[in-house]
Amino acid sequence: MGVEVLTELIKNNPDYALGYYFRASIYNEFHDYNNFIKDITKYMELRPDDAIIYSLRGGAYEMIGEYKLAINDYEKYLKYSKDTEFKKSTEESLKKCYEMFKN
Repeated sequence: MGVEVLTELIKNNPDYALGYYFRASIYNEFHDYNNFIKDITKYMELRPDDAIIYSLRGGAYEMIGEYKLAINDYEKYLKYSKDTEFKKSTEESLKKCYEMFKN
């Protein structure tokens, strides 16, 4: 499914969270982090209980040099997530962002 199809789907169903998620995933694949952040944030508004999204959005913020925003998202993920799959990598990313933010 392409961006155009998902955009039309979202236009017709603005509360369909997965439409934003899938379109964000495409943007992420093409390193379009600003649009990824926009769509994944909308997904988060519609599905606030999905903690892993904080880690994913934190990674996008990190990629565009928004270290303070990345730190906030990584900390939220670590606080709210019960999933341990991404915990170690998120902790490493958080440490890196702290170092970059200080500089």
